[in-house]
Amino acid sequence: MGKLVDKYKTIEKDFFDLDDENHIAEVCFQYDSPEDIFDEAIRTKEPMMNQDFIERITNTFDQTPDSYKLNIHVLFDDMGNYDKETLTEISRKNILLLSKLHSEQVKKQNRLALSLCALGAFFIVLTIAVNNIWTAYTLPKQIIDFVLDIVSTVPFWSAADIYFATGSEKRKLVSNLLHRFHGISFEEISHS
Repeated sequence: MGKLVDKYKTIEKDFFDLDDENHIAEVCFQYDSPEDIFDEAIRTKEPMMNQDFIERITNTFDQTPDSYKLNIHVLFDDMGNYDKETLTEISRKNILLLSKLHSEQVKKQNRLALSLCALGAFFIVLTIAVNNIWTAYTLPKQIIDFVLDIVSTVPFWSAADIYFATGSEKRKLVSNLLHRFHGISFEEISHS
C-alpha cells in the first residue's frame, strides 16, 4: 500500500517534466499551424487566442502541482507567416488581456456580493425595527416575520455563493495566470 501512496504523490512526474529545483512544469502542445490557436471569427489588431487553446492552458494549471510555474512549449508542423518572437508577443498580450478581463469580473462579483450583504443587513435591521414596533403576536405579524426572515437570509446565501463558489474559480484563474505562468515558446517541428 505504501508504494501506491508514493506513486499517487508523484503521479504528475509520469505526465509532465517537473523541474523540482526551480519548481517549473514543462508542458508541450502540438498543432498544425498558428491559425489553430487563434480565433478566426474575431478580427482585432492582434490575433486573439481561441477558447480551446485558452482552456488547454487553464486545464494544464489544474493538472500540474500548485507549487510549480507553468512553462508552455507550442510546436507547429508549419509556422506559416509567423516567427517565434511575434507569436510570443501575441500570446503575452493575450494572457495579459485574459488576466485583466477575469480580474475585472472578480471585482464585479465582489461588489455584487457586498451589495447583497448590505441588502441582507438592511432587512435584518428592518426585522428588528418591526419586532420593536409591532409587539403583538398576531397572524399578520407571523407572516411578516416569516417573509422578513427569508428576505434577510437569502441575500447572504447568494453573496456567499457568488464569492466562494463562482468567485473562487475566477480568482484562482487570475492567480494562476499572474503568478504561475512562467512563459510560452513557439517552434516549428523540423521534418528530417
